[in-house]
This record gives sequence, C-alpha cells and structure tokens, in this order.
Amino acid sequence: MIRKTPDEIFKDFSDLTNTVKKDLRKKGLVPASLNTDGSVRVGNFSIVKDSAGFYSIIDSNKITIEKNINLPHTAAILANKLALGLWSDRDVLNADRKYGHLCFDETLYKQRYLKYRKKKLYDQAEIFIEKFNTARLRKQLIHTQIVQGFEKLLKIE
Repeated sequence: MIRKTPDEIFKDFSDLTNTVKKDLRKKGLVPASLNTDGSVRVGNFSIVKDSAGFYSIIDSNKITIEKNINLPHTAAILANKLALGLWSDRDVLNADRKYGHLCFDETLYKQRYLKYRKKKLYDQAEIFIEKFNTARLRKQLIHTQIVQGFEKLLKIE
C-alpha cells in the first residue's frame, strides 16, 4: 500500500472539488457558501438581507444588481442565474414583486375588515374579508410558484 503525502492528498481533494463544481455548473447550479457576515455567496454574487427584511444581490465590486427582493428563494434563483453568466430572470422578479404587493394588500384588507367589524358595519367588513382572502390565496399561489422554481434548481440529476 502506497501512502500519499499530505500535499498529494490535498491536490486530489482539490481536483475532486473542482470536478464537482464544474459538473454542478454544467447542470445549472453554482454552489453557495455562507459568508462570515451572514450573507450567502453564489459565485461572484452575494445575497444580503437588509434591516427591513428585503434581500439584495450584490456583485464582487459591491454594486447592487437587484434590491428589494421579498423572498429568499427569488434571491437564490436570480443569484444563481447571474453566477452562471445568464441574464436576470424578469419573470421571477416580477412574480416576487407581485408577491410583495399582495402581502401589502392582505395586511391592508385585514385592517379595514377589523375596522369595519368594530364599527358594526358588517356589509363593508364582509367585502374586505373577501378581498383579504383573495389576496391571501393569490399570494400563496405566487409563493408556491417561486418555491417550486427554487426546488427545481436544487433537483440535480
């Protein structure tokens, strides 16, 4: 049995790592890593969460590529596409924006419903509870679509 030196073992491990990264890239996935500041690095791009709870994608030169992203799934999909050298996916970004608008609508309609119910204006309250339910269902549908796109990204064959 031939024993390898630590340098040879390190080289073999490094070669294996590079091969795996190349195979993943061919399949459309750039491996992500966690930075010490809590951001996630995907290729030359970082996903950063701001104090308001939104996500931004920043390149290695500290230039913001996309900002005010609502869902981390959307940020991951977009950062992966950018790391592969592809254009940002406007359909995913538009779905994320719609999700954010529906979150706002849902909150607004719930507040109005509670206000009218408290005033015992039940007809108006019923209108806003229906609007609330519609916004919630539409928001859940968009969320499901975005998460399915993210899960498809993770399914490597």
